[in-house]
Amino acid sequence: MGQPNIGNTLRCSFCLGMNTVNDTICSTCGKPLHSVASTIPVETYAEVNNSVRFDEDISNTITGLLLLAIGTAIAWVPIVKYLGLILNFVGVILIFLNRKEFNSRHSTYVVLSIVIYVTSFITVFYSSSTTTVVGSYYSSGLAQKETLIMNQLKGEIIAAVLSAIIGSIAYFFITIALQDALGKLLLACGLVSSFIIELLMGSILYDSISTIVNNAFSGVTYNSAPIKSLINNLTVLSLLGIIPDILFAVAYLRLRSVLDDEIIA
Repeated sequence: MGQPNIGNTLRCSFCLGMNTVNDTICSTCGKPLHSVASTIPVETYAEVNNSVRFDEDISNTITGLLLLAIGTAIAWVPIVKYLGLILNFVGVILIFLNRKEFNSRHSTYVVLSIVIYVTSFITVFYSSSTTTVVGSYYSSGLAQKETLIMNQLKGEIIAAVLSAIIGSIAYFFITIALQDALGKLLLACGLVSSFIIELLMGSILYDSISTIVNNAFSGVTYNSAPIKSLINNLTVLSLLGIIPDILFAVAYLRLRSVLDDEIIA
């Protein structure tokens, strides 16, 4: 068996240097070119290089899954939720950049989840921008202040619920094409539980806003106690988000473990 040749050249299997077809010793490293033991096809070398690059891409995806799992798992904790958002963002970027190393369905779903994820952020920023309505608060009468605050709170509740639901859809799609049956079940449970919790919380809060705001303005002057109580209740209710967040995180960690085993194998 001879060395692989490309046109009138031979490639050394030791140093990959190019030689003429008549050479018996590599002009670069001095190793024999026609030794059976040293013969490695060019295709095999290319496959090895591709395998190394593929493993590196999988490693980046594994890192992305780990960051996504950690970010999702701590997203329900008020103190560190912004850290969770940063970890989620970096994890999503890593998964996005290496999406083409897997099947086309996964690549499509990752792009789709990015679009959904951005939509979720836009909804959050839109919700935050509604606070500008309070700019006319100080120049308004008591009745107008009541209407302004009520409308603002209702708008923020709707935006927060929509943002959470949209975000959970993105969490579902970003790895669904790579998951096994149990992983898909975990993602589905996370998605459904997120829908139920957010809609339940949103409906309860929306229905109670009118009463809370009316109590705040029931006297001659504005009483902030009912509004502060609402904010505290929102913080407590937001802890229910741990249910879908943990389900998503477990699904990501399981997939990370499977991909890690593939590299080792």
